[in-house]
Amino acid sequence: SLKELTLDHVHPRSRGGKHRWDNVVSACGPCNYRKASLTLAELSEVDMKLRGQLPRQPDYYQLQALASHHVNRRSLGEGWAEWLPFPDKGS
Repeated sequence: SLKELTLDHVHPRSRGGKHRWDNVVSACGPCNYRKASLTLAELSEVDMKLRGQLPRQPDYYQLQALASHHVNRRSLGEGWAEWLPFPDKGS
């Protein structure tokens, strides 16, 4: 569920990565813990790989589509609200 997702930095902040759209993906807690501070190049050490595409900043239309689904910020869990630049819908 969305409440169980965590933010994971593709290039770890402990190794100079920034907290930006193009460096953040969602991960379940156990996977985030397992990845720890490994980089993409080092993921094979723990038999992991990034699923899907590399993260990128969504465009205006993608954010609007998300907003139109009546996203409730509280339902997303702690840490996600800062990434959603539109008003909370019915929380």
